[in-house]
Amino acid sequence: MSNAEPRQEHWLPLQGMGAIAPPGFESFVRASVSRLRKALRSEILPEWPRLAAKIKASGDVWELHDVYGTRLGVLAAFCYPGDTAPTVYLFEIDTSWIPRLSGGGVYDSVDQAADAWRNRFGGTAAPEPITDPGRLEGLVNRSLDLLGDESRTALDNWYRAERRYLALDTALKNRGLRLPPSRSYYTGIDPTVMAVPVKAWHLETFGNEPDDLVVEELAAEWMEGASPPRGSPCRRAGSAISAH
Repeated sequence: MSNAEPRQEHWLPLQGMGAIAPPGFESFVRASVSRLRKALRSEILPEWPRLAAKIKASGDVWELHDVYGTRLGVLAAFCYPGDTAPTVYLFEIDTSWIPRLSGGGVYDSVDQAADAWRNRFGGTAAPEPITDPGRLEGLVNRSLDLLGDESRTALDNWYRAERRYLALDTALKNRGLRLPPSRSYYTGIDPTVMAVPVKAWHLETFGNEPDDLVVEELAAEWMEGASPPRGSPCRRAGSAISAH
């Protein structure tokens, strides 16, 4: 703001930045907004953009999974001050590798958000209400690092999704609920958890037992970055072993 003449055109983009900025950066944006307001005190500025930063989560959450269990859709209810303009934000999380945000969007209702999810990922899954926040490991453990291959949809929602996540976390805490602690899917993994059922599957399918070393090494490889609960790495590993 100090290097350019304050103009009314700065009002909307600054308010938009304030609505999606992470907490550490939000205070900087708000300070800029305050300075702009003082500099343009003689001009009439629209007040509605300020409401964008005051959206709050209700704490009502639903989830969807694709048929493989590796794509997670988290639907969270939000509204503006006075319980006005209720909306549903859809977090799209891909847990097939490093858990990461694959997209997001704002919808008018749970049904509309679920339809958008099914249109993208197929299936007939219906959103399930979440009463145990522990089921949201995939959302909690999503990577916040940009890898360079993100879709435009993911990048468009990168900061907004983080702000919505923090608002959801606050709403759940107000209900006496807590999201699970963040943890890595790349450490402390016991390959026998998957090796045992894969051996049983191989014996039932092909009539003989697979080589123990092959199964254990493949299980360790596949479980390095194991999917959160509800994923199905055993199914995928079984297919790989049969091909081997």
